[in-house]
Amino acid sequence: MAHTTGDTSHAKDSAPENSSVLRSVSRALDILLLFKSERELGIREISRRLNMNPAATFRAASTLTEYGFLSQEEETRTYLLGPAISELGYAVGQSKGFNEVSLALMSRLRAVTGESVALNILENGRRLGLLTLDSPYALRVVLSVGTPIPITNGATDLVFRAFCSSSELEQINHEVVLASERPADNSHAPANELLSNLGEIPSEEDVLITRERGWGISHSKRTEGTLAFAAPVSLPYGLYAISVTGPLGRMSAIGEEKVGSMVSAHAGELALALRNIQPPSSILNSPVL
Repeated sequence: MAHTTGDTSHAKDSAPENSSVLRSVSRALDILLLFKSERELGIREISRRLNMNPAATFRAASTLTEYGFLSQEEETRTYLLGPAISELGYAVGQSKGFNEVSLALMSRLRAVTGESVALNILENGRRLGLLTLDSPYALRVVLSVGTPIPITNGATDLVFRAFCSSSELEQINHEVVLASERPADNSHAPANELLSNLGEIPSEEDVLITRERGWGISHSKRTEGTLAFAAPVSLPYGLYAISVTGPLGRMSAIGEEKVGSMVSAHAGELALALRNIQPPSSILNSPVL
């Protein structure tokens, strides 16, 4: 009889404790899910969105920070996703393919910017679009895939010039020269007329600025009235770049530094997630026109 009473008492005592633990876990997960659409948030904003007590929000955020799932900016005291998230993403990526991992992260970047996202590779001195996700807006920039083009001074081009090796840079410039001398496809016009829409080779200063801040920006270089951002994704098997492009008005409203930082952060996560995942052979052996 005493034995039965003891078990019942333990179950009653532990029930509130279990409920409290579940609430804490639920709060922590709710906080993390907010960062699917936001780069950084403060305690007050998290509390408001989740209708949580600020003190409870702070405790949950502090615990997530302790375990590396969040990090805190020293100056603003706002929270961002921490390194543990990337490590989990890398672990998940091991069971998925190159395209699936890339598109998942590209989708997240599109969600926070609302604009078109692309993944390009530097291959044989040219830029090749591999994957794109169009903006959901009716007015949007549609990015090309599958056609290698000369590398001039778009945002992605700046990134490739800033982060490639010296031998790759020589090949980039060689391909631009060849393209200016080669007749354009399906036309009797010289290719330099085709290149006029791609912009001129950027200055050393622009390339240096891109290298120093870790991301590139271009105003109306490919299409008039657009703003583009790109950041490098350095992988063992090649140099890639992830980019976001949209109408100048919408992109400027977000803020250039904010978008640049978001693109750079996503590029870092993608590099970590893909570092041990081989791309499809069609990418590694794609033809150059």
